[in-house]
Amino acid sequence: MKNFFTCLMMMSALPMMAIAQSWSGEGTEDNPYQITSDEEMQAFAASVNSGNAYDGVYFSLSEDVTTGPIAADGNIFSGVFDGNGHTVTVSIHSGYNEVGLFGHIENATIRELKVAGNLSNLGDITDEGGFGALVGYAKNSTITDCHNSADIDCAYKCNGGICGYSEGSTIQYCTNSGDVRALQDNQDRTGGICGLNYGGTITHCSNSGHISGDDGIGGIVGRNEEGGTTRSCINSGVVEGDLYVGGIVGEIYSLTPLRSAQEAQIAYCYNEGGVIGNEYVAGIVGKADGDIIEACYNVGTVRGGSDEVPAAGIAGGE
Repeated sequence: MKNFFTCLMMMSALPMMAIAQSWSGEGTEDNPYQITSDEEMQAFAASVNSGNAYDGVYFSLSEDVTTGPIAADGNIFSGVFDGNGHTVTVSIHSGYNEVGLFGHIENATIRELKVAGNLSNLGDITDEGGFGALVGYAKNSTITDCHNSADIDCAYKCNGGICGYSEGSTIQYCTNSGDVRALQDNQDRTGGICGLNYGGTITHCSNSGHISGDDGIGGIVGRNEEGGTTRSCINSGVVEGDLYVGGIVGEIYSLTPLRSAQEAQIAYCYNEGGVIGNEYVAGIVGKADGDIIEACYNVGTVRGGSDEVPAAGIAGGE
């Protein structure tokens, strides 16, 4: 019996051993692990999904590949993934709490990666897990020069073309051309780049996809929260929602006073996409109660609003 359990334990270790040996390289910055095929990408996904966060380990993609979700179902990726401009095609239809090519990243860097395909979750998920084509939930991470063309159909609280929920992270030089559709009532915080930007920075990003949802809908960010900033971004896609709808940001929200009178939360942004909503509708920010908006410009058509809060060219709700 003892020998049986010993053999069973050895067999259970074989997949991990095979995964560890499936890439060339050393996992360092100078010699990252090289992912060269669908099989190697899927082995990487399987390894992360079995609990390997790869903290500080470097990966490099050298071919276009296809894979399922990575860092899904409670697992985390904490390494560096360099896409080298290659495309990962996904077909993800998931009920996990955090959904994307990478479901959950912390202290990670993802750069120069393209996402294509489609993602959906039509279930009744109402928490703030996060649904993004590239990343569902990003904490203290950096996402640079990444691009999404996948369409997203989601039933989450935080939905984005690049990242669903960003906490203390930087998203820069990213673009989205996929449509982001929040399909149920009460599906809020939806943006072309990021759904909820909690204390992070979104800069030099653009969206051309059609962004739609219910509450807190923006061409770039659905909702900036607790000091989150959006700077030097452009939206050309149609933005459509019910409440707090903006060409750049749907809503700015903070439980604490603005830390500095000089702190602009929206700056150097430009909107040329149509903006459609029912209340708190504006070309730049749907709802911005006294928050600082600097050097922003709107040429998009703004339709909707109410008698109490009419549609505005720059900001509503001030």
